[in-house]
Amino acid sequence: MQLIRIALAFIAVTLPATFSQAAVYDWTYSNGTDVGSGTLTTDDGNPAALMTDITGTFDALSITGVVAPGDYFNDNKIVSPDPYLTINGIAFYAGDNTYDIYYYDSDNPGYYTHGDPTNAAEPDVAGTFTLTPASIPEPMSLALLGLGVTGVAVARRRQTPVGYRQIAEPA
Repeated sequence: MQLIRIALAFIAVTLPATFSQAAVYDWTYSNGTDVGSGTLTTDDGNPAALMTDITGTFDALSITGVVAPGDYFNDNKIVSPDPYLTINGIAFYAGDNTYDIYYYDSDNPGYYTHGDPTNAAEPDVAGTFTLTPASIPEPMSLALLGLGVTGVAVARRRQTPVGYRQIAEPA
C-alpha cells in the first residue's frame, strides 16, 4: 500500500510538468564591443513565446531581470521552431543599464543592440546573436521512468511467496 502511495505522489508531482511547454534557450551576443551570454526562459506561447526570465552577463555585468514588454519598444518574443527574435526584440537589465537585442530585416538584415533604449541618439550596433535550445530532461521521460520503476516493484512484490509474508494468526 505504501508503494502505491509513493507511486501516486510521484505521478502527482511530475504529471503537471508534462503539460508545461516552457522552453529554455542558451544565448550569446557579440558585436565587437558588447558581449553577452546566458540562458533565457519562455512561456508556452505558440508560435511566438514570451521571454519570462533571463540570466547571464552582458558587458561583464550580471543580468538582473527582464524589462517588461513595451517599456522600450520590446515585445520579448521568441519565434519558433527555429528560434529567433522579432524586430522588437528582447530587453533586460544588467548593472545600472538597460539593453535590448532585436532583429532588423530591412536595409542590413541582422541582429542589433541598442545600449540605451531611452537615448534615441545612441546608434544601433550590428552583432551576432545565437539562440539554441538548452538540453534539459523532459518531464514525460521522468514520469515514464518512475512509472516503470513502480511497475517493477509491484510485480516483484506480487511474486514474493506466501511463506515469506507475515500472516496474522487467527485469534
